[in-house]
Amino acid sequence: MIYFLLLLLVAPLEAVRDGRMIIAREGLVDVNKQSPMAHPVQPPYRKEVIVLDPGHGGKDHGAKSLTKPPILEKHLTLACTQVVRHSLEKLGYRPLITRKSDHSLALEERVEFSKASQPDIFVSIHFNSAPNTDAHGIEIYYFPSKQNKERACLSEELAQNVLRRSLEWTGANNRLVKRGDFHVIRENDVPSILVEGGFMTNDQELEKLKNPHYLKRLGHGIAKGIDDYLTKHRQEKQQHHRATYHPPG
Repeated sequence: MIYFLLLLLVAPLEAVRDGRMIIAREGLVDVNKQSPMAHPVQPPYRKEVIVLDPGHGGKDHGAKSLTKPPILEKHLTLACTQVVRHSLEKLGYRPLITRKSDHSLALEERVEFSKASQPDIFVSIHFNSAPNTDAHGIEIYYFPSKQNKERACLSEELAQNVLRRSLEWTGANNRLVKRGDFHVIRENDVPSILVEGGFMTNDQELEKLKNPHYLKRLGHGIAKGIDDYLTKHRQEKQQHHRATYHPPG
């Protein structure tokens, strides 16, 4: 069995080697074992639930670098998602993950997990590839639903927040928010986005993605964008409640 080690995210990532994330020092987690999720830090505690979806897994390697041996997208997505999860827990949110280990998960299963969890938002994390090796930067997709225009608008707003914060934290090239017809964001019931965190086929960007400190900054940026979006809408609900509340008597 091939073991893919990930940090509990209380210790720094060390490196990506031979297509797998190797974590040193303290806090090793073998993600092939179903370890319990760490408890959210309190206070503050917020009720919002976020479903995080690390793209690919198992036999589905996703994109891969042009290096030998190649770096596999499925490993980067899981590592980055764990950073996002940890950051959100520290902010008091309740993040749930579609897969915690290196195993295959169908697109339909990811959506079913999300719907069963009844989250406030859904965020799928991926890394890019392109025939043009000059392509680099972060882009984020949302589905422009004609049947549910409100969800489409909220998804675009979420994407803009996450992109803005991700760029602030990484200094990456801005490839903008785009419309996309991806199953996991099309078939969800809540505001949903798909993050493409960088190009594995660009030598310079790959070196950044292999750097654990850069990957942490990307994950923190994604989490801060999520927090900006949810905080704004939480405050709007609170203001509406105060404006419409009439005490008895």
